[in-house]
Formats: sequence, structure tokens, C-alpha cells
Amino acid sequence: KPAELLEAKAHAAIGDGAAFIFIDSVDPVGTVNPVVYERMSRIFSRTRTYDSFLGGDRVEDVALYASFFSKHDPADNGKRVDDPHLSGRIPHFDAVTRSARTLIERHVPWGIISRRNLAELPRWKAVVLPGVLAMGEDEAEALRAYVAGGGRLYASRQASLDGTDGKRR
Repeated sequence: KPAELLEAKAHAAIGDGAAFIFIDSVDPVGTVNPVVYERMSRIFSRTRTYDSFLGGDRVEDVALYASFFSKHDPADNGKRVDDPHLSGRIPHFDAVTRSARTLIERHVPWGIISRRNLAELPRWKAVVLPGVLAMGEDEAEALRAYVAGGGRLYASRQASLDGTDGKRR
């Protein structure tokens, strides 16, 4: 790739808060091309200027809640796991994707959270439960406390009506 393109990609990675890596092919006899490393060294020396600005916390107004316990299609209830007629769908993830697309189109800063973030809920102005089919009592209680403290919650469809044990609340 041209050096200009590699440098643009390296700077774009910094702008996106991502890592930039490059892959060099190794000759079958085990040698590498030193020219590649000299080029990348020049590029990294220019991006190093921004190192002191890296880090920090993302600023997100809305959190989309991803639930491990919702990774199933209720239409498959009662079927064997090896049934060839399983839907293969995960409606919860479809709902998360549609919610993310909507937020992107409306230029709303958003992120994905899970039960690991329950103690941090006040950080977000709103939490969305997109098709969260099942939820533990600890999750439900944390979300109740979040709303009681002034947080905003949007729960779509039958969100959180079932416990993680599969029983209806």
C-alpha cells in the first residue's frame, strides 16, 4: 500500500480510538523486508505526536443493553437443540442492531452495555432494552434503581418479562 494511505489509516485509527496494526509477509526462508519497517517507523513517528491525547472515556447519551440470557428465539421454545427447523434467529440482536442504526441515523451517541455495567447506569441519560427477553432479578433491580434515581428507560416488546430461569415474572 502507498505510504500516504498507510499514514491516513494510522491517523484514522487514532481518531476512532482504535489500534492500528500492519501485517508484513515473511519470506519463506524467514527473512523480512526492512523497507516495510522503515516506512512504518516514519509513519508511527508522525502519529506519536498525538500519544498524549489518547485515552479518556467515551461520551454516550444512550446505552443499548445486550443480554446473554436473551440469545434465543422464543419461536424455538420446546424444540430440541439439534432440530433442523430451528429458526437460527436471535431477535434480541436484531433489535439491538435496529436500535443502533436508528441512533446512528439521528446522530445520538450510544454504546453497548451488559450486566457488567449495572453499577454504572447513572452514566447514561437513557438505557434501551431492545427485545431483552430474559433478565435476572439483579438486573431488574438495578434498572428499577436507575429509573428511581431519574434515569430514563425504554423497554421494547416483552422486555424482561421472563427471569433467567425461564419463568414468567
